[in-house]
Amino acid sequence: MDPSSETHDSSIGHMLARNASQGGVKEAIVGKDVSISYAELHLRARALALELLGHGMAPEDPVGILTYFGPLHIVAQVAVVYAGGTCLPLDPCRPDQDLQGHMDLARAKYLVVEAQFQDRRLLVTKTLVVSSEKPMGTESAVSDVPRSVPPSFRSHILFTSGSTGTPKAVQIPARGIVRLVRDGLCRPDSGENRFGHLNNTCFDVSLIDIWVALLNGDTVVILDRQEMLSPGLLARSFKEKRITYMFITAALFQVIALACPTAFSHMKTLIVGGESPSVNACGAVLKNGPPGRLVNGYGPTECSILSMAHLITSEDVERGHLPIGKPLYQTIAHVLDGSSQPVRGQSQGELYLGGPGLSPGYLHDATATSKSFVTVADRGSDGQSIRLFRTGDVAYTDTTGNVVWVGRKDHEVKIRGYRVPLDVVEAELLSTGLVNAVVAMRLDPPGSSSPLLVACVIYPSSTSNNSALLAKAKARLPIYMVPQLVPLQEMPMTRHAKVDRERVAEIVLEMIRRRLCLGEAQDLSEAQDSGCLTETERKLKAIWIRVLVTVAEADIHGEADFFALGATSLHLASLNASVRDVFGLLIPIRTVYENPGLAGLAAAIDRHKGQPGLAADIDHKGQPGLAADIDHKGQPGLAADIDHKGQPGLAADIDHKGQPGLAADIDHKGQPGLAADIDHKGQPGLAAAIDHKGQAPTQHRSIQDMMRTDVATLAKDIPIPTEPPVNWLSAEEGNVFLTGVTGFVGAYMLIELLRLPEVATVRCLVRADSPKAAMSKLLRNLAKYRLGGLSEDQRLKVDVVPGDLAQERMGLSRPAFDELAGWASVVYHLGAQVNYNEPYTANRDPNVLGTIHVLQLAATGKPKSLHFASSFAVYGPTGLMREQVQLIDEDEALGPYFETTIPYDIGYAQSKSVADEILCSLMRRGFPVAVYRFGTALCSSVNGVGNPDDFVSRLLTDCLKLAICPILPDNRDELVMVDAIASVMRRISMSNKNLGRAYHVTPEIEASIDVENLFRLTQQICQVQMAALPYHEWVQRLQTAAHAGSDLRLKPLIPALQEKVYGDRTVWEAYEAMARFKTDNTVAALAGTNGFQSLAPVAVDADAFKTYLGFLRSHDCMLG
Repeated sequence: MDPSSETHDSSIGHMLARNASQGGVKEAIVGKDVSISYAELHLRARALALELLGHGMAPEDPVGILTYFGPLHIVAQVAVVYAGGTCLPLDPCRPDQDLQGHMDLARAKYLVVEAQFQDRRLLVTKTLVVSSEKPMGTESAVSDVPRSVPPSFRSHILFTSGSTGTPKAVQIPARGIVRLVRDGLCRPDSGENRFGHLNNTCFDVSLIDIWVALLNGDTVVILDRQEMLSPGLLARSFKEKRITYMFITAALFQVIALACPTAFSHMKTLIVGGESPSVNACGAVLKNGPPGRLVNGYGPTECSILSMAHLITSEDVERGHLPIGKPLYQTIAHVLDGSSQPVRGQSQGELYLGGPGLSPGYLHDATATSKSFVTVADRGSDGQSIRLFRTGDVAYTDTTGNVVWVGRKDHEVKIRGYRVPLDVVEAELLSTGLVNAVVAMRLDPPGSSSPLLVACVIYPSSTSNNSALLAKAKARLPIYMVPQLVPLQEMPMTRHAKVDRERVAEIVLEMIRRRLCLGEAQDLSEAQDSGCLTETERKLKAIWIRVLVTVAEADIHGEADFFALGATSLHLASLNASVRDVFGLLIPIRTVYENPGLAGLAAAIDRHKGQPGLAADIDHKGQPGLAADIDHKGQPGLAADIDHKGQPGLAADIDHKGQPGLAADIDHKGQPGLAADIDHKGQPGLAAAIDHKGQAPTQHRSIQDMMRTDVATLAKDIPIPTEPPVNWLSAEEGNVFLTGVTGFVGAYMLIELLRLPEVATVRCLVRADSPKAAMSKLLRNLAKYRLGGLSEDQRLKVDVVPGDLAQERMGLSRPAFDELAGWASVVYHLGAQVNYNEPYTANRDPNVLGTIHVLQLAATGKPKSLHFASSFAVYGPTGLMREQVQLIDEDEALGPYFETTIPYDIGYAQSKSVADEILCSLMRRGFPVAVYRFGTALCSSVNGVGNPDDFVSRLLTDCLKLAICPILPDNRDELVMVDAIASVMRRISMSNKNLGRAYHVTPEIEASIDVENLFRLTQQICQVQMAALPYHEWVQRLQTAAHAGSDLRLKPLIPALQEKVYGDRTVWEAYEAMARFKTDNTVAALAGTNGFQSLAPVAVDADAFKTYLGFLRSHDCMLG
């Protein structure tokens, strides 16, 4: 059959059945160790279809499909279509609550499941999809299968991602899929085609992988999604499996194209979509080994996957932009103005789409449907009205008739993988009252690989500056939406009295170009700064101008503060690299934090000159740049997401040991690089305050003195309760105060607490300046970790308290603080600031004083218990002790470690040690507190979900990308399940008898995974061979790759990874031969709880680690 021909019955079920009758033994599906012919597929699908019909399934009834990625999912989809039903693909990694929510919204009564998912708690009729065909006997018995369906037949329901709101259920008409088979550009050419199936089956583009292939009579080749972690391995699979046709997302295409530009050379057709493809990546492929056709595919789910397409040419690459092309088969496309009238010439307007691929709308959401699907006068000759979808995309038609995509009508852009609605950024900045006008935009400065999120502002007074506005922005916006601020004198306007956004962008880009030239000038500011700046200060100022590309040159003077100017951790990495290039010094990162002023840092650089051990290990011309966000010339682009104070560059949800609960009260989403959930052993570079010989210098001894003083004095006024704490689970209590809820373990702790019927209300401290912003952060964090939204009952139990741990009374007024203290029945303190670069002094306020503030609340009002999430980091690198400790007791005092190991750790670990010892000292005097020291919170035992921004994900991603790993003998990461940590903490805390002790939550010794085995498992699971390199050679390879333009997720941490703290060893290396941790207290406390047998569920085993790697793949972590 020719699928491109018009037939009376274009039902996709009958089309596939005809292919089966004609194809017979031809392969329909090929997977690992499995091959299914068209005839076999037909038999299996009919058998399953009859089962569904036997349950009473009516035409177009939604049928959930819950299977692993693979052949059975395809069989299930064909069966549902054969039965005349609507496929509702479900992601098995999602929690049952989310899946039930999707099925409830779709009103689905039936579910096709793989055997492994039969026990999922879903309230539907389940039908098992089997792994072999069930012959049905005579043909007459199934003559009505596939069932006949009307032309408007709805074959699929797919949910949008919900990244900008509540997910919507989009209805997909089958004729929209058939349209793709008949389109001249997207239709597979004649001959044997093998479609690469790599896309998640819950996403619309997977319908190309499956249905366009089957309807064309071609073979679906199921690829290993694990291989997306390694471009080289995936490229090899393309060739070995003879893939000739494929749809691939733009993000993955870029990674593969830049790593292996010949990967697609044997393909006939490669469609790239999802977002605009990289012009550079297209150029690399076209130059080195192009497929027969390289196509830019565009289309929203609401218009059945693809609506427009363009054959990419070398001329497009030379022009620097890629059109989205012309409408596909029978698709209607119009660029209309605000009055729904066609725009003239190359004027811009909103793109509207229609035709047979147009969705009936959003299922059971008439309001959203009426807003997005509109009726306008037809632009054809008959003048009748037609129904169109408003894409929200701004576009224009060029002189060749191709449509060119400009951007989102609602100002939504992507910054490092996050969708940023620019209108929200503008509205929040305007709402501060500090500015008169705001224009937010994404910019791609010349020579930069990283885009900038910039907000141009008009201040009401010439005396205003960015500092106050920046602080407000951090309190109101998710950190990845905090822009770089650029003050302007006025906003350019169009002839229609509107802000000319294009002109604003031109002004900022030109400003950046001038500043880059100024920063490169050899005689920078010699005239105006003569006699004011020293030679070192002038050179350093030039570096700051290149690094802080949006900061005015006049604002960079001797008293200027690097971080107050808006610098972030990514800027810090660039600064470190440039100082190395210009001065030949590898200064400790803490030096910048301790000397953030231009003059102070210049003086520190002068002091470091000539000191042994600080000279760069290699010539700066040989390894320039040190993996900064810009090259060693300071090439721009240094937009980062966080500031070192408010969202400390390396902000994470937990302590650096991965001690979960230490979830910071901030939204670390988007904090590239710098959130980490693992122990400081894995935490690179950790600047410590010691000299190159490993001897604590004078300034470091002063830090030790400060730590000792803090332990001895900060809690001296905290009273010891004279009465026992209340039973917080009693009927008259049940009020929980929780910090750290916007972190990894904190999110799981919240869910654990909400499940307790005895809990009446959980008040959550969130770093924000309003309840609305605080609740937004909380809900975003739950979504990030796929914990689903709060049910109505749970939402009634949750309240938010906007505040800040570092401030007195946590930022609350005295009456509010006293009310909270009198209300709370129990306190859980999981909040902390995590930063691998900052010294103790920078971590002291949020982590030490923050703990004091929580203590003050616990000691005020009714007597109540306090449960504190600590970390194994409190012991420091115990392998450095002369008399090495083999096993550490849970109740052992931390004092000795202050003298022997903590001096060689990072400021964060020092702050946790002080907080821990303060609490343990009070505990020994009778304060009702329990301390929980955790291992590395890696992932959930249910679905493998981890923190996509943490150090582990970045480490594994980059090591897989470069096929290298460091050699770190006898170096361990105590990997722990995040949900197990929250469960252990909840179980122990439910009895006041368990107060007055410290608890270690860590795998049993034999289950502990060291770094060597971590990489061994990674290679085994991903089927990748990594070269094991000496640690310093591994770091140098990272530097080289980053300087060459590789988008490494470890970029901002490279300076810290190489910083030496003990002789020639970095902190990560210093954690060799770390002690083990006793768990006697933990086991004894858990022994009295229901269902406890051992700590085995806490450990991460090989199966769990495989699931975690699958999560990284599904989250596109490998794309950075």
